[in-house]
Amino acid sequence: MSNGETRTQHEVLTGTICRWYPNGDTNGEPRVAIMMRDDPNGIADLAIIKPYARTLDSMDGVRHRDDPWLESHIAHRHENGVWDYGEVANQPAAIPLDTLARQIIKELGGKAVILRAITEAAKEDKK
Repeated sequence: MSNGETRTQHEVLTGTICRWYPNGDTNGEPRVAIMMRDDPNGIADLAIIKPYARTLDSMDGVRHRDDPWLESHIAHRHENGVWDYGEVANQPAAIPLDTLARQIIKELGGKAVILRAITEAAKEDKK
């Protein structure tokens, strides 16, 4: 790690569902997001589900709400938001990524191209 960054204890694993807080405001209403790649430093690239729109946003470089690095990088917190497991962490972890992606695609009416890509990536991982 560089630039005086400190390691966080928050695990980022591809396919994990989390909460994303826009503008880093943890008192505001979070949005549901999916972590798009593993990161040992707790920095997430997220696919964020838009409420009622049946589409996705994305945000890269999102840090956990308790990451001490954010204390000296307020602009980053505001621009990228923050993530947290919140109550969604209590979901069963046994749902395979490709199954989860199919469920979300079905819910979104089959219009989520990025989730189709996730499904294909999960199939490749199984090979």
